[in-house]
Amino acid sequence: NCEHGLAAQKVYELAWSEFCDWYIELAKSDLFDGTPERAATVRAVLRYVLETLLKLLHPFMPFLTEELYRNLPGYADESCMLSAWPEYRQELVFESEEAQMQGIMDLIRSVRNLRAERKVQPGQKARLLLRAAPGWEKTLQAAEPHFKRLSAASSVTLLAPGDSVPDKVVSAVTVAAEVLIPLGDLIDFDQEIARTKKELDTLNKEIERAQGKLNNPGFVSKAPPALVEAERQKLTDNQAMLTVLTARLAELEA
Repeated sequence: NCEHGLAAQKVYELAWSEFCDWYIELAKSDLFDGTPERAATVRAVLRYVLETLLKLLHPFMPFLTEELYRNLPGYADESCMLSAWPEYRQELVFESEEAQMQGIMDLIRSVRNLRAERKVQPGQKARLLLRAAPGWEKTLQAAEPHFKRLSAASSVTLLAPGDSVPDKVVSAVTVAAEVLIPLGDLIDFDQEIARTKKELDTLNKEIERAQGKLNNPGFVSKAPPALVEAERQKLTDNQAMLTVLTARLAELEA
């Protein structure tokens, strides 16, 4: 079975979603702020992975990968097409390290989600308080530079049992840790309360409009079924959003 489309999708995910989205960004901490030895190791890994990716992509993008391959240092007279095809190497499988890295990535995603839900500006920094899951303390300590760079953390604190935390925090739980962010680091309370009340007012008016429409027998019987269903779905979505915003306002005013 020659699943060319599946093969292309897998290589694309490796190149774009893991190498470009994550590894290059994570590598910057060591390249810019790490020791010379650590930076040299990271550069070697970047080179090895990029070279391998170009070979894997070559059957799907021959001209572009050939050009990029010849621009690698020392490869001006080499050809990607004539190079050896990458082979599976068991000694390069690091299952434990991969699980640790996945835990760090999930934690960073959780922080980004917490910020996005509250419409925090990308450049605004906030403290991260981490309550590590059993066995994760050393991994989280080592990942502190990554948290600062990729989740806009002004500081990263590993909480010990019994440590106090601010009264108002937002939090998320992952396999690696519970992350808490002081709400005051993210928002201006008065402005956020006013903005949320305005959103609630708009949403309530939209819900009342939709309910009036759907309670009108003339609309339900005469409008195209697809239009009626779309209106019902919109009402359902707005009611769900109303629940979220109401809870957020209560959190802000507590």
